[in-house]
Amino acid sequence: MLLRKALSAYIASFAIVLFYSFYFSSDNLSGGLTRFGEIMQWMSLITLFAFPVVLIYGSLVSIVTEMVTGRLLHNEAWRVIVSCVCHLALGALFGLLFGIPLFILTCAAAALIYFLMDRLIGHLLARGWRKGTTIAVTLASPLLVIAAIGGVTALGS
Repeated sequence: MLLRKALSAYIASFAIVLFYSFYFSSDNLSGGLTRFGEIMQWMSLITLFAFPVVLIYGSLVSIVTEMVTGRLLHNEAWRVIVSCVCHLALGALFGLLFGIPLFILTCAAAALIYFLMDRLIGHLLARGWRKGTTIAVTLASPLLVIAAIGGVTALGS
């Protein structure tokens, strides 16, 4: 379970980092892609804050939600729905600490991505995917996105 949570936190953090890197490196959201180096600088800075928060807060929320819904709800469909709503609500609640509407939405979106990745990884492992393959695919997917961004920005300049 902890492996699933850590991989889910990794992907959710990457989504936040990617969003805010483009947000901060574009010209008022309408400038499009800028230099790859600038995007990478923002990614490095934002990762320092986003990953630990998602890993600790997101994983604690997810583990507690999974335990509570597992004990209280016996219908799998309701368990998934309630768990998803709890992830969204508690993600948005964390964003409310800062009172910035975009940050609240980003936290809720990260919680949803975390929840969906947790479910997907659990499904893949239950279907017989090896842990090593699951880890490799999960860790490599953001690197492929970064390579694609680098390729697009290189073509654009």
